Amino acid sequence: MKIGILSESKVDEAAYKILVESVLGHPVDLFKDYWKRGGWSQAKKLVRPIILDLHYSGADGFVFVGDSDSTPPHIASHDQLDEVPEDCRLCEIRRLARSLIETLPARSGQPQLKVAVGIATPAIEAWLLSGLDANCTEAWFREEQARGRLSRQTRRNLKIRKYGSLEASAGIKLQRTLENAHRIARDIEQLEQRFQFGFGHLRNDLAQW
Repeated sequence: MKIGILSESKVDEAAYKILVESVLGHPVDLFKDYWKRGGWSQAKKLVRPIILDLHYSGADGFVFVGDSDSTPPHIASHDQLDEVPEDCRLCEIRRLARSLIETLPARSGQPQLKVAVGIATPAIEAWLLSGLDANCTEAWFREEQARGRLSRQTRRNLKIRKYGSLEASAGIKLQRTLENAHRIARDIEQLEQRFQFGFGHLRNDLAQW
């Protein structure tokens, strides 16, 4: 299976590939390495051109995972609404992808491009620390956000705990990311229990592939 993965950094995409393979139960081939990332805004701008490229190049699927940062979290009731809730990043990307794919022509002898979307709350570092820190759960971060205590420093602290230092080299960041991705991939059920919506939606989308 050939897929494209888009997130906010190349290091993150290496982790998501491991998680996708764990959910699907088989290896995937990354279709190609895409353009330079630049955080959420840049990643969102790349959704359309990458989907078009994957569709016309004959790829099988597209995976998008971003960080929620300080935006309102996705909740179950969003899935029943006709209008996309303002500032819910998961809903926004799902709508962008769905509305685009619905306009594309059918592919001869090949099904429609599959799409899976997830959002890490508040950032991928929380997923990668799952099982190592009792507070690294979606529910805990939601509560912190509701109390006005989820800040940029919170996300900086997650990076420090994950990498050991904000000044860690690119090699160390990749090494620790892959180590933790393999660890959490061995217990996908626990990861979903801890991150019910952000990871749960990604897993549910992949289950339909």
